[in-house]
Order: sequence, then structure tokens, then C-alpha cells
Amino acid sequence: MLFWKLSVCLFSIVLVQNLSAQKITEITYDDFSDKGISYFDKWSLPYYGTAGETFVSEGGALKLGFLNNRLKVSAPEFHWSSDYLLHDHVKYLALSTTKFRLPKEGSVMFSSIMKANVFQTYPSLKIVARKISKDQPIEYKINEGRQASAVLRMSNAHQTGMVFDWVVYGDQAFALTERTHDAPLYPANIQGAYCQVIKTFQLSSGVHNFAIRYFRSLQAQYDQVEYLIDGKVMTTIKNIGIPPDKQKGYFKNKTRVIDPSQGVGENLINKMTTMMIGHGLFSRVDVFPYQQQDLTNNSVTIPLTGLIFKDKASNPYTSSRLWGQGAIGFFYNFNVTMVTHSETKKPVKM
Repeated sequence: MLFWKLSVCLFSIVLVQNLSAQKITEITYDDFSDKGISYFDKWSLPYYGTAGETFVSEGGALKLGFLNNRLKVSAPEFHWSSDYLLHDHVKYLALSTTKFRLPKEGSVMFSSIMKANVFQTYPSLKIVARKISKDQPIEYKINEGRQASAVLRMSNAHQTGMVFDWVVYGDQAFALTERTHDAPLYPANIQGAYCQVIKTFQLSSGVHNFAIRYFRSLQAQYDQVEYLIDGKVMTTIKNIGIPPDKQKGYFKNKTRVIDPSQGVGENLINKMTTMMIGHGLFSRVDVFPYQQQDLTNNSVTIPLTGLIFKDKASNPYTSSRLWGQGAIGFFYNFNVTMVTHSETKKPVKM
């Protein structure tokens, strides 16, 4: 039996389709058709004033623009940096004021048509830092996406600290997963926290539809996250809460993992009940564990501002967190698709 129901909510018209085995709900959370009038009703800024850029009107580098059903988040030259914990990463972060409930059997998908322009970034930039524990120099290279990017986020930071990001920068994007230590309900110690880039992809010019889909079956005790571009699944991670480098199949050469996890993690399928959509601008120039609790030898300290230098072979390097880099993110909409199954199902390709 097929049944359609139309209902009006805060964000837009919700279309619900009930089938005998599943229910599909599609929501346009924000399409900016009101030119930003409802923006701060739909989005919260959890780090504003503590970490990240401030608005130009307050002396910072950040601007928000709403034109032609599009959000423009602009900080073409970052002004904010911090050598404390994770605060340096966030240049701007907005999270939905609505938490979307995860079905016991089914999936939640967040998507946005977006693109990002980045400035003063380098394909292989060497960072010269110092190890905190031994006070000795350390050098490593980072790609452009870790220097400046725009991000689409699926967040369970309010419960377990888990986040899933599409990190977009120019003609490239990478899928990232992270669990931070400071979650209010189920915080992780250094054995459970991690941050890893799963895979990097080349993009054609123009905008693309980026999506992140979480699927779980509590009955089967199985969950996974899929990262999609233009409707195609690009990569998948399973057993959420277990670091990918502690599972088989993600990294062929685990000695080359950029940010190795410090522990085995834990499966979080029974601890996550809701997700929030996020978007923003980010920079990750230090190495895991980012000065989090239970520091290890990998934690580094980096001066806040400085210059780009060239070595004898003209390769760029810096010993600072800010050297003039920045980003502009363009977001054309934010959509939510929820699929609920009445019985245990394998992941459904949408």
C-alpha cells in the first residue's frame, strides 16, 4: 500500500513516503530562499567567541553572504589561530539547531551542493614544529585541504564526539572521520580518540552535490558511513568508533597513515541517537592528537603566525599556523533524507 503525507515544519515542506517495509522522509533544511533571515534560527555557532574567526563588523575576517539561494562563507585570509587543543582547526562552524533522530533500522543522509575556493595554499607544504613532550623539532608535510578548506559535516559531537566531514578545497576533496575527547555524554580518552583522512578525490570544475549517509541496524549490530559525490558512493567506513587504521581494508600501508590512532577505539552504534548538520571553514596544520588529554609524543606546538619560506630546492615550508591562507565556501542548500526500515535491512543505495 502506498501512502503520501505532506506536512509543514520549520524548515520546509516534508515529503513522507510510507511503503510496506520502509518510510522515506525528505527535508529541505535550508535553501537560503529567505536571504538569511532565518539563518541564526536554524544554525548555532558553538565555538564563536572561543575559537575561530569573528565577523568583520567585530574586527575579524569573517563574512556571510546570502544571494540567489546561496550561502557564501568568506574568510579569504584567516586571522584566528590557537596553539591550544583543537581550537586552531575551527575557523567557522555552524551546526543545525535541529538534531535528527537516527532510526534503529535505517539511515540518515545530509547533503549540500557546494564548492570552495582556497588561497595561499601549497600542494605539499612542510610544517616545522616542535614535539611538546621532548621539546625537539619535528617536520611533516600536509596537503592543501589541511591548510584551508570548506566543510560539510555530519556531527554527533554532542554525544560521542564523532564527526564525519567532506573537506573541499578547489578541485579536490577528501573524506575525514574524527572522534574528539571532549564529548559531553561519552567522552573518549586518547585510546578512543582519532582523526583520519580516508581518501582524497579529484573534482571537475564547478559545484558538486556532497553527501554523508549514516546507516545502522541495531538488530544486526552493524553500522557504516558512506561519503557520496553527485549521488555516487566514493568511500565507506564501517564499525563507527573503531579507527579505520585499526580495521582491515582502509590503508594498504599502515606505516604511511598520516595521523595514526593511539588506541583501538570502541563501537559506538548503541551510544548515538541523533545527528546534526554542519558547515564551515577549517584548517588542520598540526598532527594528532592535537594537544588533547593524555598527550603523546606526537603532540606538537607551532607559533601562531609567520611566513612561507623556500628551501634550496624551492620547496615551501613554514613554522607557523597562519601565513596568509584562507577559504571561501559556497553552499547552495542543505537537505536531509531519512530512511526507516520496519525490519533489518542491508544498506540501501539511494
